[in-house]
Amino acid sequence: MTPVEITAAITGVKTALEIAKTILSLNKDVAVNEKASELLQVTISLQTSIIELQSKYDEIKKSRDDINKKYIESLDWKSTASQYDLEEIHSGVFVYSPNNTHKSPKPNHWLCTNCFGDKKESILQFDKKTVSHNQYICPKCKNTVRIPFKNGGIQSVSFDIYK
Repeated sequence: MTPVEITAAITGVKTALEIAKTILSLNKDVAVNEKASELLQVTISLQTSIIELQSKYDEIKKSRDDINKKYIESLDWKSTASQYDLEEIHSGVFVYSPNNTHKSPKPNHWLCTNCFGDKKESILQFDKKTVSHNQYICPKCKNTVRIPFKNGGIQSVSFDIYK
């Protein structure tokens, strides 16, 4: 039953209720009053059922819309994820970096592995430079990457997770 049909049914039920009330008010015959009362009870029951049906229809429609939204988000994430490869930048330390199969308009960058696992694209941002290392931080989960210097070059990288 479509929403238009349900609305039409509710209107019909309201009309039947008015007719039943009118018959009851005529007070012509006890038998007529009893049948009108039965009609009124059946009509009220029918109206309640139609309202419940409308509510269930709305719930199903919302569930369908939510499923469609999640499906589209999943497709979008698969497309985004296919543009990155897991890269080991130091022994046991990983980031996601753009791969060569997709030409990205973004400059070369690293994505946080923690956020990537949660299907979020979060670019590690330069945080600070000290005499011993450069530090990068994830703006979403606060992961940090420290790249120590040795003789003017990169010596090693360490990851710290602060939660």
